[in-house]
Amino acid sequence: MGTVDVDQAILTRRSVRRYRPDPVPRGVIEEVLSLAQWAPSGVNRQPWRFVVLGSEMMPRLAAECEKSLAPLEPYLKEHFPDRDDIIERVRAFFKTLGGAPVAILAYCQGKPANDSDVHSVAAAIQTLLLAAQARGLGSCWMGGPRFREAEISALVGMEDATLVAVIPIGYPDESPKPAPRQPNRVTYVGF
Repeated sequence: MGTVDVDQAILTRRSVRRYRPDPVPRGVIEEVLSLAQWAPSGVNRQPWRFVVLGSEMMPRLAAECEKSLAPLEPYLKEHFPDRDDIIERVRAFFKTLGGAPVAILAYCQGKPANDSDVHSVAAAIQTLLLAAQARGLGSCWMGGPRFREAEISALVGMEDATLVAVIPIGYPDESPKPAPRQPNRVTYVGF
């Protein structure tokens, strides 16, 4: 599949939570990760590390993600007090990762020296999400699984790194509608 321009990728990217079972070719994942590593980083440290999990590992990762949900329950109930349907959808997604055939774990090498290292990994994640979108792939940036960082890192043999996100990836089996943008988020000073 061809790529789309960057504006189109930005405007059409959504958090996908249901995936088709179709395998994603390794070459496409390699392209996405190659582009992700061109993200800006503080002092050009490039502190990111990525671990790619294929279909054999997805059930084990999903089991850990499901266990990470318990600490998020109070947050979900606070922000969605009358929306049990949303909370149930979140639970279902954490339990199955939407049937995604691939997940990418984004790590920061070592213990972050400062916020700049984590921000750098976040920039690489955003670049990864846009590169995936441009190739017709859906993805979802998940921070909640960090509650099971030790277990997830042990599962994949990652040492001396800090988990920043779990990112399921695959061909979307849904077309999420865009959430409205919040108004009044830009202030001009001396312009």
